Amino acid sequence: LEHGRRSSFECCSNRQRLRLHAFLHRRGVLPGENISLDVDVKNPERLHIEKTEAKLIQHHKVVSDYRKETIFEVDLPALLNFTDTELHHTVDLRVPLIPLTPTYQCAVKCKSYSALISIYYELKLTMTIRNVPNTISFSIPILVGTEAVPEPPLASFDIDYIDIPISYAAALEETESPPDYELAVRSIGLDSSEAAR
Repeated sequence: LEHGRRSSFECCSNRQRLRLHAFLHRRGVLPGENISLDVDVKNPERLHIEKTEAKLIQHHKVVSDYRKETIFEVDLPALLNFTDTELHHTVDLRVPLIPLTPTYQCAVKCKSYSALISIYYELKLTMTIRNVPNTISFSIPILVGTEAVPEPPLASFDIDYIDIPISYAAALEETESPPDYELAVRSIGLDSSEAAR
């Protein structure tokens, strides 16, 4: 997974009396990292939001065999018994530091038979509202990886100088040596006794 690059996913649920908008800062995550999510709620009629649950789910599909597993499940504290008109909040959800199969999909072919193997993840948000029979829920796809890929450094106007050892012998081989003293004196037309005075 590439770190430092900002990818986003937006999702919103809009009902007449309540609007929920979520913005995911980065779709890729590694075990042990946070899923960072901006949550905006517009609640003009002050409906009583009893709780909002965030759940990371792994989906595993091999041909017709399908199963899913909850990796974590947590209530968002800022949206427990919430009755204000609006909320702007950043939530950090920690992915457990456990071995997780990365997101991938592949097709295996053997003669006339082919099998599709798919593993994918979703972050599911579910909001429960008092006196409202149905919940508001939506899912955000999450990419789970196994290893971070460092991003190349950005170009900068600040110049850092690095000391690099130089071989003095190699430098002498590449440059011409200064002329001999007596040769220099003769080339300007003096003898060595006059140059010494």
